[in-house]
Order: sequence, then structure tokens, then C-alpha cells
Amino acid sequence: MPGSLRTLTFAGRPRVTVPPGGHVYSDPVPLRVAAQQNLAISLYAPGAPVNDHTFPPPAPNPPASFLSAGGDHTRDTGDTGFPEEDRGISAEPGYHPGQLWWAEVVDGRTPARGTIVALGDSNTDGYLATGGGDRWTDVLARRVNALPPGRQLAVANAGISGNTVSRQPNPYDPTGRCCGPPAPERLEHDALDLAGVRHLILLEGTNDLGGGEHAPPAPASRVIGAMKEIVARAHARGVKVVGATLMPMCAAADSGTEANRRAVNEFIRTGGVFDGVADFDAVVRDPADPTRIRDAYRSDCYHPNAAGHAALGKALDLGLFGLDRRRAEKAA
Repeated sequence: MPGSLRTLTFAGRPRVTVPPGGHVYSDPVPLRVAAQQNLAISLYAPGAPVNDHTFPPPAPNPPASFLSAGGDHTRDTGDTGFPEEDRGISAEPGYHPGQLWWAEVVDGRTPARGTIVALGDSNTDGYLATGGGDRWTDVLARRVNALPPGRQLAVANAGISGNTVSRQPNPYDPTGRCCGPPAPERLEHDALDLAGVRHLILLEGTNDLGGGEHAPPAPASRVIGAMKEIVARAHARGVKVVGATLMPMCAAADSGTEANRRAVNEFIRTGGVFDGVADFDAVVRDPADPTRIRDAYRSDCYHPNAAGHAALGKALDLGLFGLDRRRAEKAA
């Protein structure tokens, strides 16, 4: 947008050194951003490593980065310094869908009266949400955005593909760098410390129960224990938690994995720990085979497609967040 370029400072200085594993917040900047408008952040980090351990990006409109050609292009208002070629998962100059380096959250003032944070794994991140559409969190955000401004809540997506809900070695990467710290270790930074957080939606546990090359399948008790810890810590901060049931995983009906998934879902539905329940399992499972996502909603055994995400986003009861669903649907 013409005239929207702002220079970030850090304690009044134009540059900052971020220690490994550390986090730095810039000074506030005056900038008006309309609802649903994209925001670009340009950073110049000479000599900083660009290495990526993420899963392939969600579709069709993921958060993304443009890696520039050589030199400082932070004040460029055009695209000449940013090659448009889709580079996918790499560190070459060009467009990188689903890859975000260094910048992880933007905090600002809003007429919304609070924030809903979705804490999860690839099914929140949006991996394989293919077929034309958005993630369930985007569908939820549009529904909430249809409410009058004074009743709206912001929706923040804190999903990381491959993430686990319990403290354990990551099943896919022993370094853990691909998939972020386990949910209890990133809870404050990624969820509870976000501005105005009032509600948390927890959709995690599939990676724990499924296991992988670097970690065996976790028992239901470990997943349930982690969920209890997360809810207790959120409640201590005055944040309500909605538990989302785990979707089918194509595990055999008589397998330990499927038994553990059913046990976790039973805990979510009836354990009395969560402030509300989003029964995602019931929304997408195949009535003829409850161990599988129904064909119309399935991208693969673990992930719904865009139609599945749309069904999940529409099925969420806005009353879970203290919102009037009827007014929102009428406005939409």
C-alpha cells in the first residue's frame, strides 16, 4: 500500500542481535491495517543462516516468505529484488510458501474484544488442505469477522506440522527443529502470552499416538496428562480451553493406536477438564469406517482436505467462545 512503509527499531536502534533460541520484540510502529489485509515484513539479516526443517506448505494461500537477491532490500516498495519463482522448501532466492524466517507474530490494537488461539499440529497448520479453500481456522475467522466489531474475537493460528502435545522426542526429527518444541514447552510463548488471549482451542495428539522413526507411539495416558497440564496452566491465566477430538488415523480398528485415540477422545468429550468440546472426529469420520476420514473430506489418512477444513470451521459452535452464532451466520 502506498505510504505504508515503516522502519522497525529495537529499543530505539535500527538493528538488533538475536541470540540462538532467543526472541526479540521491536518497538511499536503506527500503521493501520484493515481486517483480512495481508502484511509484509522485510528483514535484512546478513550472514544469518537460512535453514529450514518445516513440512511442505499448506494450500492454497499459506503464510510465505520472499527470499531476496543479494543486498539490503528492506526499503524496496517494488518486487524487483524479490524473484517470484516458487522455490518450495529450500533456501534459494524466490517465493517460499509456508516458510517463515525470523518473524513469527505481529501484535497490534484491534476492535476485537480478545483472541482465540488454535494450538495444534499439521491439522491446524493446514498441511494438505488441498482442493481450493482455507484452513479451518480461516473459516472460523471469517465467521467471527461477520459479527459486529464490538463482538469480534481475533483468531491466531499456532499450529506447527509434526508437533506433539506431550513432552517426548519428536517422531520425525530427533533435533526437534522441524516441528517446534512440544506444546507444553511452547504454550506461553505461542499462546498464553499473545495479546488479549481469552480462548484456546487444543487440537494435538495425533503425532504422539502415531509415533514415527524417532519415537514409538505414545500411550493415551501420556497424551491425556499433557492435555490436563495445558488446561490447568491456561486456567491459571484465566484462559478457557476448548478440546478438539482427534480425527481418524487409518489405524486398524483392533490396534493399540486406535484404542488410544478412542480413549483420548472419550477423555476430551467426558473428562470434565475442558471448558467446551469441538468434536472434529464426529465431523469428518466415515460412518461406514470410523477409523478413516470420509472420502469427500480426506487428503490422506491423517489430514483433511479443504472441504474437510471447511466442514470443521463451520461446525465450531461460536457459543463456545461466548459469541452469538445466529447473528454471525445471518450476517455471513
